[in-house]
Amino acid sequence: MAIDTAPFSSQKSIGEAAENRVGQYFASKGFHCHKALGQHADYDLFLSASIEIKADSKAAQTGNVAIEIGCSGRPSGLNATTADFWAFVVGHESWLILTATLRRLVEHRPIRTANGGHNEIVLLPIIELKKHAKKLG
Repeated sequence: MAIDTAPFSSQKSIGEAAENRVGQYFASKGFHCHKALGQHADYDLFLSASIEIKADSKAAQTGNVAIEIGCSGRPSGLNATTADFWAFVVGHESWLILTATLRRLVEHRPIRTANGGHNEIVLLPIIELKKHAKKLG
């Protein structure tokens, strides 16, 4: 068995580079990454993300999820959220999508009114959502 005789500082540098690489991967997927500090940390990275959860009871029948973008003339829903991800629950299935991706998907779709004209929504076909989202469970 070979014993690694590389100095500690070299090993530390290699480890930190690996942590940064993994952290960059998760950051590119929408997570907030926080490196643990201290010699005796119980972990290297802490990941967090915020999720807006939408249950659409009509989507299974219509084939579309309704995404609110305005209410009473003000930005709301997708146009106001600070969430990193959106999760859609349709029937017994759940789908997770990056908010930025969802915004691109609805960007040029027609705006409709709902709730007596108080809400502005965009309809996104479930089939399109599934192409860009991750199925949960």
